Amino acid sequence: MGFYKDQTIDPPKRACEQSFRYADGHTPSALSRLENRPESAAAYSLVKRSKSPTCENQRNSSNGLTARIPGAGCFTLIQSRDWSGEYRIRTQVETPHQLPPLRNGPHISELLSHRGVRKITESCFYMAKQHGGFRTFVTGTFSQAARQRILERKTSIQKEVSRCMDSMQKMYRRGWETPTGEQIPGANKLLAYLWVVEVPKNDKGEDNPHVHIMMDWRVSKTYFDAWAARLERIWGNGYFHIEKIREPLAAGAYMAKAAGYLTKSRNDKSQGIVRGHRYGISRNARAPDWQTITRAELGVMGNLITALHEHQTQAHGEIFERLRSLKKAKDNCPKDNHAARVAIGKKLQAQREIVKTVPLRTSRYQVIFRNRAALERFLTWAKNMGWDISCKPISLWLRRVLDILCQSYIASPI
Repeated sequence: MGFYKDQTIDPPKRACEQSFRYADGHTPSALSRLENRPESAAAYSLVKRSKSPTCENQRNSSNGLTARIPGAGCFTLIQSRDWSGEYRIRTQVETPHQLPPLRNGPHISELLSHRGVRKITESCFYMAKQHGGFRTFVTGTFSQAARQRILERKTSIQKEVSRCMDSMQKMYRRGWETPTGEQIPGANKLLAYLWVVEVPKNDKGEDNPHVHIMMDWRVSKTYFDAWAARLERIWGNGYFHIEKIREPLAAGAYMAKAAGYLTKSRNDKSQGIVRGHRYGISRNARAPDWQTITRAELGVMGNLITALHEHQTQAHGEIFERLRSLKKAKDNCPKDNHAARVAIGKKLQAQREIVKTVPLRTSRYQVIFRNRAALERFLTWAKNMGWDISCKPISLWLRRVLDILCQSYIASPI
């Protein structure tokens, strides 16, 4: 009978179109008329980049569809992290799934990425919460001969670190023998560790590569010298300076010192160009990721998170500003002024204990709750403000597919 036209609608097709409605109550022809409006084109276009929704994106347009489907294509995620007992609410925007571009040539970086900083920090937190924390901090340097081998591409920093950690892993598992012939038994688990590479310039303007390592391995003072000498022989590229992390269970001070020192190159371009991976974390030291509990419609959640972030900034801003000022004071304090550094360190630890009393951490796009009680209080407040957890998300992609299928059926001959 021909294709679907405004004035030539076959009775069966008209009945089909009038009987079919989407979850929001609209018919396919109604949606088609709305989408043909110039002012509504932007409202239905898919997001071309990954970005959390802003207040402007969340405003409903004047047409009936967006008024009935607030934030279509935008979602609220409620997630948990069992190992830390924390919960998170964040916003998510539906974006087209595209494969990343293929990497051509060598992997070269000048800075530690945001993802790298987050992974290292979370690893420190995970180890402190679940395994007693990393207990030893190591700095491995490269002699002039080792630097020359790296410069000539006979080896690389990453290969040397991998070789060293493999040998240390075997020593940790199998045990080792002291110079006096005493046998030290091995461990019944894998060694947990992480490392970060730095390549700053020395006084002569030459590359000065070195690697920082944190690991869950410590020996008693009786065996320390023999143990340290054995590890330096395994490294074999230069000095292997070993320090004891004094308070591995003090999560606040520990993370600030360990993760802060390892990621100090984040905004410092003087840390040099690194070919290959800039950091590495053993499998048993990687923090398990957030697990999604539920996925609901965005609604007004974006506005609520922004409002909460502004409130937290005003209510607890002085606490965090005091913490930042103490950190800056310690960084600027001369290393040879031991007494002053110890005094600042005590104030810093006391301030971190105060920060722990704040039940949540916020940004403009997410809220992290330290416990379930804080999450439930927030959800109760969000419900009173008009957000409904039972409202399931409506996907722009699914709505378009259904629309195309229905239009194809209506336009097809009987």
